[in-house]
Amino acid sequence: MIQLFLVQLFGHLVSDFYLQGECMCASKREKGWRSPWLYAHMAIVFLVAWCVSWSLGFWWGALLIAVLHGLTDGVKASLQKKCNAHALFWGDQVVHVLVIALVAWLYNRCCGWAEWEWLSGYRAAMILGLTFCLWPANFFIGDFLTMIKVEKSKSEVAAQKATLDASRVIGSIERVLVFLFVWLGQYSAIGFLIAAKSVMRFPEMGKEGNNAEYYLVGSLLSFGLSIVMAASIIILHGKGVL
Repeated sequence: MIQLFLVQLFGHLVSDFYLQGECMCASKREKGWRSPWLYAHMAIVFLVAWCVSWSLGFWWGALLIAVLHGLTDGVKASLQKKCNAHALFWGDQVVHVLVIALVAWLYNRCCGWAEWEWLSGYRAAMILGLTFCLWPANFFIGDFLTMIKVEKSKSEVAAQKATLDASRVIGSIERVLVFLFVWLGQYSAIGFLIAAKSVMRFPEMGKEGNNAEYYLVGSLLSFGLSIVMAASIIILHGKGVL
């Protein structure tokens, strides 16, 4: 069951963050149940969940995940004007994870899940961790910074309009490197990476209009998230959970 749960979490990250563009999210926010992208996204969720299961018999589990995913997104869109946006974002993700856990449990109980010998729970967790650090973590960190009201200065906002994608790519690469360094036990390399990034950003932090707090909190969250995730997987593997 753990392997199926991790595999479906991987599918969730792929369908919800890698295969869903901003235009799709904007359409769902504006039109709600009338948005064609809501149903297109449900189809994507179904196909990805079915494909990553590598089992023809999982079609009903994938369909259940997709339908409940679409219902959750539809309810989220209808509550946009009534509820806090941050609460909706985090609540939406929690519901998706709980649905995946429920479906994995039901499928394992009803049909039995034959675990793949070539993909252990530990390897699945490592792939999941790398997938999360590579891109989806950008959205979680960005929303958290906005939620705690750590904002950029006006000059930074204007400057980043042209370099937003580059900043996200840099953050993604540094998280993946930190994740791999923890996995390999190369902790000194993490210190070197932090020092190198600090040296590169130090001149900018002294300029007028730059928000040092935003940079520091964002960097700490980025590095800390990768370290905690990699360390947790290693510890769980050592205890025989994965």
